[in-house]
Order: sequence, then structure tokens, then C-alpha cells
Amino acid sequence: MSNILIADSAEGCENLKRILGKEHVLVFANSTRAALESLGDQAFDLIFVGVEFDESRMFEFIPLIGTTRLNADTPVICFCSHDTQMTRTMHESLEVCTCAIGAWMYLDLHESDVYTGADAEVRRIIERCLAIEARKESLARRLDIHRRRTEIHQLRLSLESEHSQGEPELNRSTLKRRLSEILLELTRASADNELQGLAIKASRELNDRVSETVTAAEDLLTGQERNQIEMETSQSAEELELSERERRSH
Repeated sequence: MSNILIADSAEGCENLKRILGKEHVLVFANSTRAALESLGDQAFDLIFVGVEFDESRMFEFIPLIGTTRLNADTPVICFCSHDTQMTRTMHESLEVCTCAIGAWMYLDLHESDVYTGADAEVRRIIERCLAIEARKESLARRLDIHRRRTEIHQLRLSLESEHSQGEPELNRSTLKRRLSEILLELTRASADNELQGLAIKASRELNDRVSETVTAAEDLLTGQERNQIEMETSQSAEELELSERERRSH
């Protein structure tokens, strides 16, 4: 369950409230002041800003998000809930402009009332954006695990070069236990990453309408994850080789 800020009029929030249901914690703000107070109080996983937010101040508000301490990097999705002559003629321009000032994408939510399956698509898009952020966190965890594994490996190599008995053996056992704990963390992080990838895969297969910004973020993460897997594979091989040498030395 994620924390999501929705900045729009009470009426404009109804579509998102219906679409998201009880799957996430929703915080509503209908003015710039209220929204900035919420952004200062807690970190959000996703921020929605309506076209008509605070008397059409959406373009003024979005840059302010980047100045907040807790939410400067939180993904922003702009949306429109009303079918008006202006929005019908400006959807493409709104998407270009909102992405230009830092939003991830623009959603035309009034289409939820027009064609079957729109709500489900919006839900998938939202989960897809949330999955990107979760993948970033998983990758950061795996990088930290890689660093700690490297430190342990270096300590084991130092012990291998020593000729004293007793205390080094005790240290070696401690290091192996720490390594086992870290590898368990890695297994969990990898499992989380696989689940996040499934949400994105399903959305892509159904050709959900996401912006190039979202797709580019996914592709970048995929490349970074591939590099991380290669590092982890190489690291595991080195650890197995060292374990075999330790076994033969006893």
C-alpha cells in the first residue's frame, strides 16, 4: 500500500478515488498551501496534480514540488477529469508541457467514463509508476549488499594470507555467518524486484498509454539491473572459489 497525494478540487478527485479504491493511502489537497503542507509533513510514493488544481495553478505548483525536502524526487502525474472543449483540443499540448516541467506523464481521466477497461488501464499505469520507484529502492539495496559482500570478501582474503591459528578461524566463521545473512537479504531484494517487474510486463503487453519518460525510466533500470546481476554473479563465483580454498586448507 502506497502513500499518494492528489492535488485537485474535491470534484476532480472523485475519479481517482474511485479508481484507486482502498488499495492505497490517499491524501487530498485542494490548494497550493495545503498541498505544500502535506509534502512537508510526509514522503509520498506518487503525486497527482489536476489541470484545474487551485484555479488552474498546476504549472505553478509542479516546480514547487522539487523544492521540498521529502518529495523532491517523487514521481508526478498530471491529470484531467473534466471533458471540456479546452481539454479536448489541448490534451496533446498538456502532455508535452507537463513533462517539460518535470511530470512523468499526463492522464486524461475523463475517458474512464467513455470506454470499457479505462479504469483498469489507469490502475495498471499507476502500479507501473509505483513499480519503477520500488525497483529503484531494490536496486539501491542490492548495491549496498554488494558493497558489504565485497568488504567481507576482502576480510576473508586477509585471513587467508595469515598463518596464525585460533583467532583467525573464529573470525572466519563470523564472516561466513555475516555473509549468509547478507545473501538472504539479497534473495529477498531479488524476489521483490521480480514482482515489480511483473507489473510492468503486464502493462507493456497490454500497450497501456504511458509517456516516453516512464518507458525511458524503465529501460534505464533494466540496464542497471542487468549490470547488477552480472556483478552479483561474478561476486558469487569469487566467494565459492575462496570457500573451496578454505575447505582444502583444513
